[in-house]
Amino acid sequence: MPGRKSKNQDATRSTTWKWKRNACGVENCDESTANGKPYCRDHLDLAEKTECLIATVNARQNEIDKVLAAGSNGWRHVETSGSVAQDILAIIQVYGPQTISALSRNATLKAAIVIPYVRALAAKGLVRISPQRTASGATQETISLIPRA
Repeated sequence: MPGRKSKNQDATRSTTWKWKRNACGVENCDESTANGKPYCRDHLDLAEKTECLIATVNARQNEIDKVLAAGSNGWRHVETSGSVAQDILAIIQVYGPQTISALSRNATLKAAIVIPYVRALAAKGLVRISPQRTASGATQETISLIPRA
């Protein structure tokens, strides 16, 4: 039948198409890369984008470590313009008022990390901490944004 391909033609066509492979950019590395990337999997940390991402993650962890190392005075060491504080503010802005546990869950941070950040943001006048009664009669704190004038 015209226009119909045989099984052999399809098999030949599929085996001739291959991903573009390059050699890794690291001297003496025999690994190949896919799609024109400059480095193999073993040397991804040398890529410019990876270095930037690693630096960002390390800076964020250093910020958290500094706050935790200060113990009960950790809130005094919070950088309210830092990435963790800004993430917390963004979560409250998007999802509305949050309890510490909900904020911790949404920020994927432990409550012990979130608490000093919330205290620092409250001290700066960026959030309000309000006691709320639960259905069981217990009181829990709800964190909400303070509207800017």
